[in-house]
Amino acid sequence: MPSESMKEYAFELIERIVTQITFDENEKIHKSEQFLLDEQAKELDQKISEVIFVENEDEYEVKNIKWPTIAEFSTQLGEEKIDEFMRKTWEFGECWLYCIDFIEKIEKEFTTLYNFKACWSMPTRRKPIPRFTASVYFTFDVSKIKPKVEFFCF
Repeated sequence: MPSESMKEYAFELIERIVTQITFDENEKIHKSEQFLLDEQAKELDQKISEVIFVENEDEYEVKNIKWPTIAEFSTQLGEEKIDEFMRKTWEFGECWLYCIDFIEKIEKEFTTLYNFKACWSMPTRRKPIPRFTASVYFTFDVSKIKPKVEFFCF
């Protein structure tokens, strides 16, 4: 797919997402909420104009962090590393807040799976419980048979 058509496709997807975010027209929006929505729209427009497409994947550097070894891993360290990963490698506005929750530990024959959920939202003073949230799920796959000094790979 040529890069120009990729840009058009990306802009089309972003526009679809923005137009899908609708509000109940019968419910009045407070001026401060409207201001935040307008600021988010401006921020989104700016980010759209800064979209960079990578033509050659070999030249693109993926941001990452130092992940714990199998011996070092704990649920608390897992939460800390997810937080560090999102802060250092993702771009998001100051109005976005998130919390990270440990969901479950699943024991299997050769591995243990640790599942976490990061729940994102944009609360306001008027509506501290947001209407919309977005969740991202993480799973750490901790081997029971590999040497305890190996690092996780993503």
